[in-house]
Amino acid sequence: MALNHLDGPLRGRADAALAAVVEQLDARLDADPDLSFQVAAYVHGDLVLDAWGGPHLGEDSLIVPYSVSKNSIAFSVALLVQQGRL
Repeated sequence: MALNHLDGPLRGRADAALAAVVEQLDARLDADPDLSFQVAAYVHGDLVLDAWGGPHLGEDSLIVPYSVSKNSIAFSVALLVQQGRL
């Protein structure tokens, strides 16, 4: 799967099927000059979006995620329920 190069306010690469998502992210960056974020998405193990934007982040910037344990636990429990283990 070939990813398109992003050269608007949002930088990186994205699958063409995510054009509407890229437009929304570009709009958010345009609306808030101080907003910065990184995002990545996979579909069936294939990378479909690898992007970043804003004045405070670059391609290789490291960030600290906050409040992610609740989501990880919820996904783990959901998978265990789906598999009949819980």
